[in-house]
Amino acid sequence: MMRKKVMLMNKMEDLIEWLKGVAKEHNITVLTESQWPSDWVPQSQIELRCVWYNPNWFPACERPLTLAHEIGHILSGDEVSLSCNYCSINEKAESDGDLIAIMLLLDYCRTHDITFETKQQLIEAFRIPISMTESVDRATNFTLFAMRKKYRELAISSTGVFI
Repeated sequence: MMRKKVMLMNKMEDLIEWLKGVAKEHNITVLTESQWPSDWVPQSQIELRCVWYNPNWFPACERPLTLAHEIGHILSGDEVSLSCNYCSINEKAESDGDLIAIMLLLDYCRTHDITFETKQQLIEAFRIPISMTESVDRATNFTLFAMRKKYRELAISSTGVFI
């Protein structure tokens, strides 16, 4: 059991490093502090293109998803407001952060030859909360659409029989 837990932690750290690389590619700074308490909520600020990632966040299994979500806020360009007067704007920004986070996880899976037979397996593997299942549906539907479009374009340019 301990060996499995160590393997999962190593894979989680690999994913976090990959996400930090994505952030760097998009000129997003990821700041961390080893002294932050485990309940300090990760944040992002679009104007600064900066994510404050808590490496002590608990539960630990949520760390990659929270980092992907905060990167998603910056990539979407939506400003997150904590004011109750802007709840619908805040909900849209959270939804955009969720969607991009899931798309980042799918891209990680694609680039690392990780596959799932069902959406539920994806949800369980990354500990995606129920509140984000709509984003899982949207991201996987978009991914399938993009793949179909790519294959159609290849079929049109192909001289042979394709699809």
